[in-house]
Amino acid sequence: MSQQYDFLSGKDLSAISTILQEDVMQALNQAAPLDNIGLIIVSTTRPDITNNPRFIRYIWLDISNPANVIIRQYIGDRTVLVDADVSWGQISVSNLSILTAAFAARSITGGINVGLLKLNADYSSSGGSAFYVLRVDATGKFIEAVSLDQELLDGGLVALNRLATTGLLAGKFVGFNGGVAGYVSITPSVDLIGASRIAVETNIIPGTARFVPRTNIGATALEFITPNSLFNAGELTLDKLFITGALANDIIRMNAGATAWERVTPTLRTTNADAINSGTLSGSTVATAVHTIAHNLGFVPKLVDVRIRMTNAVADIGYNQNDEVSISGYRATTGNVMSTWCADATNITVLIGAATGELPNKGTGVYAGVDETKWFPVVRAWL
Repeated sequence: MSQQYDFLSGKDLSAISTILQEDVMQALNQAAPLDNIGLIIVSTTRPDITNNPRFIRYIWLDISNPANVIIRQYIGDRTVLVDADVSWGQISVSNLSILTAAFAARSITGGINVGLLKLNADYSSSGGSAFYVLRVDATGKFIEAVSLDQELLDGGLVALNRLATTGLLAGKFVGFNGGVAGYVSITPSVDLIGASRIAVETNIIPGTARFVPRTNIGATALEFITPNSLFNAGELTLDKLFITGALANDIIRMNAGATAWERVTPTLRTTNADAINSGTLSGSTVATAVHTIAHNLGFVPKLVDVRIRMTNAVADIGYNQNDEVSISGYRATTGNVMSTWCADATNITVLIGAATGELPNKGTGVYAGVDETKWFPVVRAWL
């Protein structure tokens, strides 16, 4: 096989009889590899193939990141050279090009020794702690050693089909025994509802807010229901009602806001606020003879109070607006009785005489005629 040279001289010295120093330097400085020979360029920037086309045969060691040197080769068009980053492709190790035998000299098992792997992003080599395992890190570029318990099995990552079932029976649960063994299989009928009862407050899954548990209609399971479903109509007996603080003859009634029931001691309600049918004002003045006022009680009232109310903003014989006077004090100017009333299951009828009426002056007590346009009948009724 013929001898192969690597470089082509930058100047042919064989045809020169007297060789000068610059001739030698030209021959050396301008020497270039033969067309089938390439070199290695070490640089942080891509080779300049515009001024040096021969560089397309070279290997470029890209040292932009000294901790991760990349080997590149020219993969661009070789007819029309393209001086761009995309023209330089990374050289990778082909599949199966590194065989097990390459590691055998340093391995006690015939394979690669964990200690030889670059485990960390900073290229430090470590076998990790005892019982650690290898995994690809979060960047997807490096191998790292991690704790099996803390890094791989936390957060519900172990599927149920990975748990050992050897020796277990149908219906077994996994429970913590608090001892050296840690978690063990348990029998629900013995370990869950035996001596160690289920705590209602913590271990039973709750239902809807403010619902309560009860046995279902088939007596096969518990169900959650609204408290209103505990008793059908008429099933709650009076002896089940809360009686603390109650007095004899107390009753239950709806509160003033109609929002809840309350316990009260019955009293004769004589105020406007407590009246069963509170003050109802007639639509016409005392000058009208007949005033029919509905009381809405459904029965003839047992107690009726009839008054006349001064409704005008301007006082009348000493009485101010909204002052009320018993109708029994309202009389004719002749001193005769001026009014009366009657009641049935629907209405209270107030009857007033046709003569001009008068009342005692609020300040002096002396009877004087009233301005009948300012006074209206008002009634209250109770059962």
